Amino acid sequence: MKKSKKRKYIITAIIWFVTMIAANCLNEYLQTPPYVRGLTVGFWTIAAYLLFRDLMQPRGWRKDDKEDEEK
Repeated sequence: MKKSKKRKYIITAIIWFVTMIAANCLNEYLQTPPYVRGLTVGFWTIAAYLLFRDLMQPRGWRKDDKEDEEK
């Protein structure tokens, strides 16, 4: 994987994690009902899948890795 793509995933992961913690703190502060907390967790799970699906289901990385090794 290229450095720029790896950096993009790291920055995205940090932003995702910080906003997830902020949403959880907001839910705790407002004392939201359990179903709202469940919806929040579901939302962040789906967001993680959409953001990082390339990492979970790699496609064509073997070809990219071979090209990087040749250079």
